[in-house]
Amino acid sequence: MPGQEHELGKIRSLLSQNPKGLTIEEISHLIPLSRPSTAKYLNILVAKGQAEMRQYGRAKVYSLCERIPVNHMLSLSSDLILIMDRNLFITQANDQFLSFFRLEKPDITGKSFEFSPVAGTIPIDTGTLKAVLDGRDYIQDIQVEFEDRLYYFRARVVPLIFESEDLGIALILQDITSLMRSHHELEDLVKERTRELLATNKRLIQEIQNHRKMEKRLTESEKKYRTLIETIHEGIMALDHEGIITFVNPRMASMLGYTPEMMTGRHLFTYLDDQGVTGLRELFKEAAVFPKMVDLRLIRADTTRIHVLFSFSRIDDPEENQSGIIAGVIDISDRILLEQALLQTGKKLSLLSSVTRHDVLNLLNILQGTLSLLEQSNNDTEKVILLEKARNTASRIEKQMLFSREFKEVGMAAPRWLDTGEILQRALMTLDLERLKVQNDLHGLEVYADSMIEKVFSNLIDNTIRHGQGATNIRFRREVRDACQVIIAEDDGKGVPENLKGIIFEQHFGRNHGLGLFLVREILSIYGMSITETGTYGKGARFEITVPEGIYRQVFPR
Repeated sequence: MPGQEHELGKIRSLLSQNPKGLTIEEISHLIPLSRPSTAKYLNILVAKGQAEMRQYGRAKVYSLCERIPVNHMLSLSSDLILIMDRNLFITQANDQFLSFFRLEKPDITGKSFEFSPVAGTIPIDTGTLKAVLDGRDYIQDIQVEFEDRLYYFRARVVPLIFESEDLGIALILQDITSLMRSHHELEDLVKERTRELLATNKRLIQEIQNHRKMEKRLTESEKKYRTLIETIHEGIMALDHEGIITFVNPRMASMLGYTPEMMTGRHLFTYLDDQGVTGLRELFKEAAVFPKMVDLRLIRADTTRIHVLFSFSRIDDPEENQSGIIAGVIDISDRILLEQALLQTGKKLSLLSSVTRHDVLNLLNILQGTLSLLEQSNNDTEKVILLEKARNTASRIEKQMLFSREFKEVGMAAPRWLDTGEILQRALMTLDLERLKVQNDLHGLEVYADSMIEKVFSNLIDNTIRHGQGATNIRFRREVRDACQVIIAEDDGKGVPENLKGIIFEQHFGRNHGLGLFLVREILSIYGMSITETGTYGKGARFEITVPEGIYRQVFPR
């Protein structure tokens, strides 16, 4: 009714001028309007989602809602999303879904899922969809064959409650095709050495789709989409025209180790390094072009940094004469680390091939020369000496080949986040510790590596057992230095003399032909880590492994 809309407009205007909120009595006095009428109109605004009420003791304080248009956020996601009612009739599909299946909205909306154009393509039966209405969870990796191509999706079905209080469901398809293909390619390419590994680096660079601009203001129907925003795998962040954060979804907050409440009201620059701040200053100027995609590093609550891809779009509000920015955020740290690991693995495998060939050829020359002298000798004593030399040379060739076989496994598995405390525990199960006691204080620190890093810990312990000279204890702990984590292994043995500290990591040093500490150094260098011996001779050995920023993270308690 015209009179009612007029009063509602006056209350909204009054609340917009008082963002901290007003009580019923204050609003009734300022309009002016009777208290019952004021309460009635405030309840209407709350029911429409245009205002919200907070209780302070006995007082009720009302203020305007400041929420982000959720239906615009759905268009921002790279997920394919399909909305169905309780009878599995399709009520809505987002632009990404329609674009992928080459459909228009009339082709699919209003139709039963069972008889829709995608029913025979998406391998999820109606029984599974109806089970979600009964409260069952569904998440599954599926394969979709479309236009003679095979795609991989992580399918999630979640229940919805519409404003009419009817039940419904949302089908969310996350495209993991690139990830699955990368894993398959990785297994094949490592076997083909450097050339194929470099090609893999190029194929691992993923193209990120441009997100569309946000289209309309928040409508009364946004409530039915709220559940979808909570389940989208991307971070979403809304900013005002000055860069102040006005909204973050739970995924965005957890990505940095905060809660949404802790991030709201702070400037985006709070979470960027100096390079990121410089790169984004132009974004908040009038001339900035949207949409815009930017690769940045964010600072987490534990001060570590993660690589992310921002996709910025502008929000314009003609009625309020204001504008803001909304951003989709994807964590690409694992992708960048994987690219770096592949490149390092290729270099190490190439080095191994060169070193092994050189060493074996030298040893074969020695063996051939010894056998030639053996054939020419008529002295029995000399023959025995030459025969023993030939046996020793053959044994060295065998050990070189055994070393090559063990070292070639480095980098064969795809890197992933591994807990150093758990790695050390597994290493202890493979060793005969005799009287040596091991203290493990590494739990909670994860490094980006593959399973070969277990040999680092087993070889360090084995080094103490072999060369510790009376060592009875070895402790593994960690500490922070600048932006790095340092893993420390220290025993109570005799230690390493000063004149040997610089050569104990060389390949042919020691009684074990350099297989132990040399292998430790080479494995760590593949992951971007380094090792030094810093102990004091006479007080025990102390090995320090430096883990640089970007390839470690600390596990937050759940």
